[in-house]
Amino acid sequence: MGFKFSKEDRNTKLYIEVDEGFYTTANIASLKEEILEYLETRGLQRYSVKKIQEMLDKKDFGQKVLIGEGKLPEEGYDGYIKYGHKFLEEDAEIFSYLLEKNEEESIEAEKIFTLFNQNSLVAELILPQEGKGGVDILEGKIPAKKVKPATLKAGKNIYLNKEQDKAYAEIEGIVCKDDNGLLAIEPLTVIDSAEGEEIEIEGSLIIDCSMIIDCEISATGSIILQTNVSGSKIKAGRNIYVNGGFSNNSEVTAKGNIVARFVDASKVKANYILIKEHMYNAEGSAISGIDLKGGKAAIIGGEVHSYGSIKVKDLGSEKNIETTIVIGLTSYEVSAKGDLQGECLTIKKNMSLLAEKIEQYTRDIFLRRIQKREISSKIVKELTKAQEKFSNLQEVGIAKIKENQEKIAYYDSLSGKAGDSQIIATGKIYPGVRIYINGKLLEIVSVLTNRIFQLQDNVVIY
Repeated sequence: MGFKFSKEDRNTKLYIEVDEGFYTTANIASLKEEILEYLETRGLQRYSVKKIQEMLDKKDFGQKVLIGEGKLPEEGYDGYIKYGHKFLEEDAEIFSYLLEKNEEESIEAEKIFTLFNQNSLVAELILPQEGKGGVDILEGKIPAKKVKPATLKAGKNIYLNKEQDKAYAEIEGIVCKDDNGLLAIEPLTVIDSAEGEEIEIEGSLIIDCSMIIDCEISATGSIILQTNVSGSKIKAGRNIYVNGGFSNNSEVTAKGNIVARFVDASKVKANYILIKEHMYNAEGSAISGIDLKGGKAAIIGGEVHSYGSIKVKDLGSEKNIETTIVIGLTSYEVSAKGDLQGECLTIKKNMSLLAEKIEQYTRDIFLRRIQKREISSKIVKELTKAQEKFSNLQEVGIAKIKENQEKIAYYDSLSGKAGDSQIIATGKIYPGVRIYINGKLLEIVSVLTNRIFQLQDNVVIY
């Protein structure tokens, strides 16, 4: 048989392919009969004799020819939530906007926040739409995919209508997601001065002034600062966006992201950190990663730590300033993990020794009874003492082992996050730079250019 059939697109298309050259001198009529007989034996005789004849007349051999077609299902869609805004704070475009903004320009809050009036529609529930089934080449039914409903839930300062399919703002404010991922509205506060003040805000905050000096500022939401920050403590429940930078021992913490122009002699800690210019003698710590973009994009001095990748232009400087870059577990975390593992082994060893002692005393008492020898009160006391000690150690020790194993698992998860992470330096890497990846050290002793540092076989390579 010099032909073959194939089915595609969930068995809704039937193709035939005649081997090229196989029937060059063969009787076309007999070939047609052979093909039709083959189709009939497989219940496919309904398909176009005309198309088969056209293929034979044209001698379309050596290629697939469509001779029969069913119908694919018309798929529906799952239920979903239609929002009256965009969560720009979670989008990459917000970072692009901040990077492209000129230094003298203020941050446009509306590029980041979506402000809703009281009782305005924030979101609505769209019901799922069932699809329509299809049919294969044997006229068998092809069911459409099952669709799933969605549920609209209200977070803080949100209320739902009676039908539970529309969400409205209880107060005027900006839309966000709370710690449970629920839609919420939080108030937005705007302040035009901040010097030597303590500011604590529920919701998000914008400070628009010439300089922020010696302040303690906290907000449960995000913070926009339109200027430089000096000697201040800033804490945000979500993100921090700064038109300038941090200096003079400022301490800045965000559960979300931090975006700033520079960090000088200050500490920054966040899920993700984006710096437009440089970090100089700074301490930086991030879960997802640290990026330095723009002209200089250098890390000089200090210590920067991330469980995700670190991307930068230059590391260190020509003056060989000591600069530490850490990916994954710190040396402290590696040591702490080792101590926890050691403590677990010690507990297990002590329990094993006590168990052996109990077994020894029990065996001794048993033999004395068989031999009808006197069982001294000392042996009984020692056995009772060992049993009590073992019981106490077992109760406390097992709980401690479980606690330690949970901490070890946490360190392992952090280590795993860093497994594929890299330090990417597109410029120069100077002597004085120390690179740690999951506790493994590489010291830079000569100038390197455009390198990627990563861990392979427990060794930092580049």
